[in-house]
Order: sequence, then C-alpha cells, then structure tokens
Amino acid sequence: MKVHVIINPAKSAKAPVLNILNRVFQEHGAQWDVSVTHGAGDAYRRAQEAAASGVDVVAVYGGDGTVTETASALVGAETPMAILPGGTGNVLAVEFGIPWQLHHAAALACRAAPHRVQAVDMGQVVRAGGDAPPAHEQAFMLRASTGFEAAVIEGTERTHKEQFGILAYGIAILQVLREPPAACYT
Repeated sequence: MKVHVIINPAKSAKAPVLNILNRVFQEHGAQWDVSVTHGAGDAYRRAQEAAASGVDVVAVYGGDGTVTETASALVGAETPMAILPGGTGNVLAVEFGIPWQLHHAAALACRAAPHRVQAVDMGQVVRAGGDAPPAHEQAFMLRASTGFEAAVIEGTERTHKEQFGILAYGIAILQVLREPPAACYT
C-alpha cells in the first residue's frame, strides 16, 4: 500500500506527528511519503499530484480547511482520502467518526482497522458577477456561511487557536459580538 500524507504545519501538534506516522505505517507495511503545505492551494496541488502518481490513499493531517482543500482536489478521482485530525475543532473528523488519536486514524488510512470508504458530497459556492475567475469558486463539505458565523471563523486568530484550542472560537465570538456584521442577500 502506498500512502501520501499532506501535512499542514500551521497546526499546533502536541505529538511527534512524523514519528507516529512512521511507526504506524511501518507496522502495517505501508510505503509512505509526505508533503508539507506552505500556503493556500498547496494541499490541492499535492493531492492532485499524489492521485495522479497512483497512490492508494491520500491522507491529510490538518484542520477542516486543509481537509476540504484536499478533498476538493480528489473530486472525481478514484483515490480515497483519509483524515488525520490535526486541527483545532476537527469537525469533519468528528462527523465521520474518525478517532482523534493520530495512531488510530493512521491505522484506518492503512486499512488496518475496520473502516468503510464512503463517497461524500461536496458543495460549491461560486461568486456571482461577470468575469469572476475560478479562484472565486470555493468547495465546502460542512456548510457555507455568511455574516456572523463567517466573521467568527475569519476572526479566530491562529495564536489563539494554538494557545486556547477550541476556546479560541469563543474569544472570536465575543469580539464579533461587539460589532456584528450585516449580511445582505439579493
């Protein structure tokens, strides 16, 4: 089995990620390699390259944004994606019943534990207006938000996530409540 792992290094890891992955993949006889994201679009490109190279699974270590970007690249591909929870909230991992412990999630990627490969629908938001380039298209798996919720997500600071974990969203809520945004629908 060949596994390609995409890692978002912006995620604050409390565990030695590469050490854990190496141990689990060796234990299950999986060949693996890794690519690291440096900015928006990297996970998308790395996932497309990995799928085109014929890997058996693309695994992604990061939060919901990195997971969604990776999944977007695999739409229509036969290559499955495995989620290795490494974000602040890991809502997608929770919704799919993926264990939070990295070694258990990595074992699923190796098909070493009971699992089910499941096709998942994704939505796509395209900004209206004339000549909007494809860069204005955004795929989503959880929900598309405007107004208050979008302001909270955008306003949640990386340093707060690293320091306070999921409570960082509560801090952002309090900040957004001071001047709640207005959402206009046409």
